[in-house]
Amino acid sequence: MNHTHWKIAFRNLIKDKTTSVVCIFGLSLGFTVYILITLFIRYELSWNKANEHYDNIYNIQRINTTSTHVFNSNNVSPHTPAITASLLERHPEVEKTTVIFESYGQFLSASTNSPQFHIERGLYADHNYTSIFTLIFLKGDSETSLNNPFSVIISESLANKIFNTTDVIGSSITFNKKTELTVTGVYRDLPKNTTIRPEYIISFATLERTRGVTRNDYWSISCLNYILLSPSADPKATADKLKSLYKSFDGMKYDDLLLLPLSELQRSYKGDYYIVLWIFAIIALFILMMSA
Repeated sequence: MNHTHWKIAFRNLIKDKTTSVVCIFGLSLGFTVYILITLFIRYELSWNKANEHYDNIYNIQRINTTSTHVFNSNNVSPHTPAITASLLERHPEVEKTTVIFESYGQFLSASTNSPQFHIERGLYADHNYTSIFTLIFLKGDSETSLNNPFSVIISESLANKIFNTTDVIGSSITFNKKTELTVTGVYRDLPKNTTIRPEYIISFATLERTRGVTRNDYWSISCLNYILLSPSADPKATADKLKSLYKSFDGMKYDDLLLLPLSELQRSYKGDYYIVLWIFAIIALFILMMSA
């Protein structure tokens, strides 16, 4: 083989190797993008699944059947009066109910003279909250921690932020520089893909002492009510049965109740966002086929 033939063979070898490298790189890149998109979609579809009773938790929503003014093309509200929980407890299909009052952008500190921490996400919730929603307690008793007025349970990260430790049972927290709360529990931080992700939860009984709101309050319409439905109950039949729960109340006789599964909760907040996930899924499959 002369010198020219050697040069041609060498060039072909380099060309073949370059082509192979490009193919391998393209295949690897395609698979990497596919895996990343798949993991992203999986994450988005696993919202709230950290809850042990995920399949049986429902948000009680309120719809006014005579409404003529629709907000954002939707006349359904997740907010209901506090008394809704007590009304729902009369039905055997409902194992437990919990009533929640949202608390955003409040200041918490170890004392009135300590540094104030502005905390975005918080709740008032009754004693059934920890029986419906899964909280992993690091300190304290999950069953009794929200029983008494002026009790508060806090996340692990908030405990470390305020006290630099999680050994804080019995310690005091000053709420908005005026209300003293006793720490009765510390729970592990909730996953990021959890819709209801409070950094602190104050006992609902505290509202009666500070604002005069009770669990049987008829007028407090800005609460959230959740139920734990019996596993043997038929969700559709139960929803039909509970639909007219307010009919005996003059002020709410035109309001119907809807049951929104926890699996649909995040979708109700994000709306068309899940269409975007389908688009991402199609793109991921397209990339995988093109790189094969």
